[in-house]
Amino acid sequence: MATIEDVREWLEGVLEQGADRLELRAKHDDARVRQWTLAANDTAREKPASEKLAGQITREAQRDGACQAAASVTYVVFAFRGESEGYVARLLLQVEGRVRKGPRDDEPESANFSGLLGTMMKHQAELHRLLIMSQEGRAEADARTIDRLLEQNNQHEAKRSALLEAWEKVQSMQMERERARVEMVLSEQRQKWVAGKLDMLIPIAANRFLGGGPGKGTPYTGEEMVRQIMGNIKPHEVDAFMRSAQLRPELQALFTELYLSYWTKEQQRRAAEEKAEAEANGVDPSAAEGNVGKGEQPS
Repeated sequence: MATIEDVREWLEGVLEQGADRLELRAKHDDARVRQWTLAANDTAREKPASEKLAGQITREAQRDGACQAAASVTYVVFAFRGESEGYVARLLLQVEGRVRKGPRDDEPESANFSGLLGTMMKHQAELHRLLIMSQEGRAEADARTIDRLLEQNNQHEAKRSALLEAWEKVQSMQMERERARVEMVLSEQRQKWVAGKLDMLIPIAANRFLGGGPGKGTPYTGEEMVRQIMGNIKPHEVDAFMRSAQLRPELQALFTELYLSYWTKEQQRRAAEEKAEAEANGVDPSAAEGNVGKGEQPS
């Protein structure tokens, strides 16, 4: 960085060469800051005056450099003679700018312990800055991921609630259908039970209505009553009756033959009725026939 003494010495040299015009220009854009015109008999050529002019040049450079956004600004002082476009001599003048140098500037450090320490501190500060930026970016990415997952979870919960509600409705409808089916089966069983009881009691009522009964001779519906008794009595009931009645052997044989005849016919009649009912309900008749005769077989 040139001092006022350096500028003065340079001025004395160019003045001796006959320079009559001085210009102060910025080096970075070649803009003219100020111009000084000197006559041939100008008092500036004297030593005290050259010192004054050197101070003016230095102050003008410092004043203009203080307005520049840089740590240091370089100016050039040109000396011209006459109307020629070429200059006689020039001088580089460097002054401080508006931006002060600090520990974070990118200027090279000196090759000593202080310079090494400063460089390491710069690197550490840069690493910390990068780490903080990375953590902030990661936190923002995590926040976006959490928001997306929460939205997906809410959508899945809504779908799950809808599915559970639909499943409960289906289960309720299934229970209603099962209850109706059970009620229908129970109603059919009650009807069959009542029909069976009436089937056994109707011959007695018809016999009494037609004039039969105790002390009135042969029953008018004797055949039907025998069929009802022999077709509905169970095999174990027949065995118990045979053991407890103490009938003669020939009576036991006749009773057994009578029972087997009516019981076989009754079973065939019931099998035909169940087969017809199965066909009407759309059930396989072979399955219905397999269910016939699963009760006790006569011995």
